[in-house]
Amino acid sequence: MEGKVMLKNIFIGILMTITTIVGAMAQEATVETLMEADRAFSEMAQDGEVRNAFLAYMADNAVMLNGGQQILDGPGASAESVGGWPDGINLRWEPVSGMISASQDLGFTYGTYVSTQEDEAGNTVESHGKYVTIWQRQEDDTWKWVLDGGNPSPGSEDAD
Repeated sequence: MEGKVMLKNIFIGILMTITTIVGAMAQEATVETLMEADRAFSEMAQDGEVRNAFLAYMADNAVMLNGGQQILDGPGASAESVGGWPDGINLRWEPVSGMISASQDLGFTYGTYVSTQEDEAGNTVESHGKYVTIWQRQEDDTWKWVLDGGNPSPGSEDAD
């Protein structure tokens, strides 16, 4: 009888260990999925597709915080702001890190960006900056941004 109890306790201990490991792996995988979503978002924004990328990854309740602009919230306001990107701009960014909530339905990424466009004389102008994006996990397990903001880094062309 004691052998059965001991075997049962060992089995329960193994199950608890496996559950803990799997839970930790799911947490890491979700952070990586969030980082992958941010990279895919950046990839779509390149080659003049900035507006389409922001619209594709934008949640219905999105808010934008961009330097020199008022807070833009709600789908209409954010879609309007996204429409303000100049023609021919190339915007790319790379997340540095990210975190997710314990409930795994909210997360954020932050990183650096490079914006490239031609000025009136045809010269290439490059600006560097940093950003933060807050993401909300959707029912289909995709991530959509709910808050996005960035500003130029010191010494960047558009840092006034």
